[in-house]
Amino acid sequence: MTTQITSQFNIDSWDEEPVSESDDSPKLMRASVSKTFTGDIEGKSILEYLLITYNDNFSRYIGIERIEGTLNGRSGSFILHQEGTFEEGTARADCRIVEDSGTGELEGISGNGTMEATHEQATLTLNCQFG
Repeated sequence: MTTQITSQFNIDSWDEEPVSESDDSPKLMRASVSKTFTGDIEGKSILEYLLITYNDNFSRYIGIERIEGTLNGRSGSFILHQEGTFEEGTARADCRIVEDSGTGELEGISGNGTMEATHEQATLTLNCQFG
């Protein structure tokens, strides 16, 4: 059975540094991020992004995030893989729960969903199956 969960999140910290810069190609950046979730997920996460920054208005990124806390009352953690873009002030990503990454009462969790974030609002929506 699939359960849809929706959570809002705040970015607690964002530490970004260049990995490779060139005048004639996009910048390769790395960001270490921490978040706090509320809603169907109550907890915290740590996240590592690799970003390809074309200009101030457009980036592509991949991210690996460990979310720890409770999901619909089940405690544990899981890892989320993200692929997305940042364009015109909005970050959007397709997300999937990494296989065999669930711990505690979230062991066996699987699923996928989306993330969307602006400066005003940030939401993660996942369609989950519990193993």
